[in-house]
Amino acid sequence: MKSYNLKIKLLSNTIITNGEGWAGVVDTEIIADNLGVPYIPARRLKGILKDSAFEVHNMFITAGVKIDNIDGLFGKSGSNSHSAFMISDAIVDDYESSREWLEYLISKNDLSRMDIYNYFTGIINTTAIDEKSGVVKYRSLRNHRYIKPGMEFISKITINDDSNKLIEEFLLYAVQNLNFIGLKRNRGFGHIDASLQNEEGKDLKIELANFLNNRKEVK
Repeated sequence: MKSYNLKIKLLSNTIITNGEGWAGVVDTEIIADNLGVPYIPARRLKGILKDSAFEVHNMFITAGVKIDNIDGLFGKSGSNSHSAFMISDAIVDDYESSREWLEYLISKNDLSRMDIYNYFTGIINTTAIDEKSGVVKYRSLRNHRYIKPGMEFISKITINDDSNKLIEEFLLYAVQNLNFIGLKRNRGFGHIDASLQNEEGKDLKIELANFLNNRKEVK
């Protein structure tokens, strides 16, 4: 088994929603743990990597390289058990080293969960515009909480079959192709820089041209 770190740096406001909101306050909330620190669930990561992998797959087909069984690489939706790799929740970089300190401050009432939550997040207002009249639509005002740019998240990826070099290369290129996550990506939200690191912390890169040159069409 081989292990890697998936590193995600937020380059713009990002909305990783929990599907909830506060009536009359915030229509869309983001996912955070019991201390108020945002994180990205493994299931979400797996989903966006799968979408990115299909995009890469289509690029390869156009270039004359056929790779079968992308579903086999990712397994059934919502499950890590049948995929070629396992992935953990993405947590704030170096979070584990400061978690005990945050818990202590909260226990002493020197800090609250909402203080932490507000430190990492902000709220933005959006409206919908009527295309014909150019006027704001009635009751279209929405308040969305977002994670502030600049934050870095780390997730651990473990490849179950380290003898399959193709899985490693294909997953790596899927990560490199990953540029946006979360809601409102067509509005400039969720722009990220994603990279895969080995256990020594070195960023791994693979050029598409080199990948294609080493792979002949599989029929």
